[in-house]
Amino acid sequence: MDDGADPATVADRPEPLDTPIEDVHRIEFSVEWPPGHVAAYLLDGPEPLLIDAGMTGEQAYDELEEGLARAGYDTADVAHLVVTHPHVDHIGQVPAVIEAADPLVYAPAGVRDRLARDAEALASAVERNATAAGIVGERRERSVEMAVRSLERNRDLLAPSNVDCWIGDGNGRGANGTEERQESQKGKKSAKHERDERSGKDEESEPDAITVGGVPFEAIATPGHQADHLCFETAMDGERVLFAGDTALAPFRPVLLQVGLDEGVERGLPAFKGSLDRLSARSIDRVLPGHGPVHDDFHDTLDRDRRSLRRLVEGVARELDGGVETGTTAAEIANERAGGERDFAYLLPEVVSALARLDATGRARATTDEAGVRHYRQV
Repeated sequence: MDDGADPATVADRPEPLDTPIEDVHRIEFSVEWPPGHVAAYLLDGPEPLLIDAGMTGEQAYDELEEGLARAGYDTADVAHLVVTHPHVDHIGQVPAVIEAADPLVYAPAGVRDRLARDAEALASAVERNATAAGIVGERRERSVEMAVRSLERNRDLLAPSNVDCWIGDGNGRGANGTEERQESQKGKKSAKHERDERSGKDEESEPDAITVGGVPFEAIATPGHQADHLCFETAMDGERVLFAGDTALAPFRPVLLQVGLDEGVERGLPAFKGSLDRLSARSIDRVLPGHGPVHDDFHDTLDRDRRSLRRLVEGVARELDGGVETGTTAAEIANERAGGERDFAYLLPEVVSALARLDATGRARATTDEAGVRHYRQV
């Protein structure tokens, strides 16, 4: 197959599976934000493999059980659980699956340090960045509280001690005795984590080769929506298939949350652009996303997201045009773009990142006042 990628990369890609694409079962969970659902995927086989685990709550648990039942399984049958990224709508039922099935659990390596983050240090960073963005008073307090609650919730849902394999850790083995568990559970479960250690490669641009329950994947770093996000590519029925998490969504570009208002908030936009570049080098026939329908418009979707990033930057630049003499804050721009408080919280990080881009490219000038608020003026 000639898809323009490096020949060595093509040669190392997973071979097609005997399992047909029809044996991939999509399980949808209801959520309160567009498009109204989040999807997980069950791969049928001797060692059933679940990619992502839906939303929290009793309704989501019922939806998980019903989805598994439609495929002929129950929760106790899940042998492997793979997480694309640690957002609540993708890890909500991880504890329930672990309690019922004790599967081998795989998660992005960056999540380990992120969930170990000291809550007080996080609160301090978020307060500082919220202040710089121009958030004051109770709204700033809510931003800090939301970040700390999110950390604590995610740490409960995806406890690092429950993760058997940290994908991308670079040492070729799980953190919690994965190899020993494989041996002790031989016949029921098997797993292997192999890192490609070709020298001279950018770690983030070089996918990890992993095998989960006999299924070979390439784990592709795709930050931007979330800093540790991974997509998983494999071959099925002669097709290149991408389990995309919250990337390459058909309905819309994912919001650039990256790290929220933690340290590194300004890196969301360049991180996502890098993800689009990495994905564009690949030939994907079918995308199985976390939101929206399964689709075959892979490259068109990436191109749309690139255009959306340009519109984001240009739209923020226009907000600076004719601004007040003292300059404009990220919060003021996010207020203009948001349709409500929830939208504001999700849009603010990408506005901060867009302003950082304008500042870095000489299209805006940032000054920080005595209170720590950063004001931007058009150059």
